[in-house]
Amino acid sequence: MYNSDEGTLSGETINVPHNAIVIVEGVWSLQEAFVNYYDFRIWLEASSETQLERGLLRDGEDKRQTWEKEWIPIDEYYRNTLEPQLRTDIIVDSVNSKFENDKIVLI
Repeated sequence: MYNSDEGTLSGETINVPHNAIVIVEGVWSLQEAFVNYYDFRIWLEASSETQLERGLLRDGEDKRQTWEKEWIPIDEYYRNTLEPQLRTDIIVDSVNSKFENDKIVLI
């Protein structure tokens, strides 16, 4: 498990039953090393400005420099260079979408 306040991994091992449904969420979760293990991949698209706004709302103004100097540049590199959104089954516009009204139906 990742501790975002300390920037560390716990080293904790989680055993998941072989028939469980697992949702993997997070930054860099669509990197090439993992992507083929997923049955379905979703990319939530948001601009850097939206990411900053949401991040500060969640983490507080004291994390602004971390967001601006570290996390957003790393995310922009990931998005623009490694293009994980091209390895997805669906892309959701998380800025303009009204999630409470949206339905994604898979047949």
